[in-house]
Amino acid sequence: MELEIRGVKIRISYLFLALVGLFLITDSTGFAPYIVLACVVHELGHLASMAFFSLVPRRISLQIFGVRIERAPFLPVSYRQEAVVYAAGPMVNFICGGLFWLWGTLQNKQELLQIAVLNFTIGGFNCLPVGVLDGGNALRMLLRQRFSVQLSRRVETAVSVVVLIPVAAAAFWMAISHWRNYTLAITVGYLTVMLLVQSGD
Repeated sequence: MELEIRGVKIRISYLFLALVGLFLITDSTGFAPYIVLACVVHELGHLASMAFFSLVPRRISLQIFGVRIERAPFLPVSYRQEAVVYAAGPMVNFICGGLFWLWGTLQNKQELLQIAVLNFTIGGFNCLPVGVLDGGNALRMLLRQRFSVQLSRRVETAVSVVVLIPVAAAAFWMAISHWRNYTLAITVGYLTVMLLVQSGD
């Protein structure tokens, strides 16, 4: 499904809609809407930073593994600006998390504190310097500002592998423990595949 708003094409995968719907329907914690909202705020952070640098997005694709924002290729942008755009998403999550934490502390409401933790978790995970995550993309931009593409790729891959090893161990433990949570394991698998694809380019 595709629509256009002010020249920006928005492509929505039916699998994406099905996944979000399934997530909301099967959620037993009551926090699924807050997680979706935190993800929306995250993407708005990217879009706000792009608007700050006058980088008009050409296409926004809502895919099964997340949201992809493509800017017009002819727009001039530095590696540093690109890094700021990637960092803006997690930064907004941290700001929202801080505000909810302050609000929850003042109101003495546990639910608000849990929403704050959700934002901190989403922002922190996306900050990991791994492959297609915001942290990995920001690291790529900063490295290529100073080093050759070939050397940058080697450093990016090495850092990604070092970070992914303990994350994969945590995912394995969560999958075999009494929690039986496979979300992180699936995410690690996806990140590993994307890392292999990037390394082969």
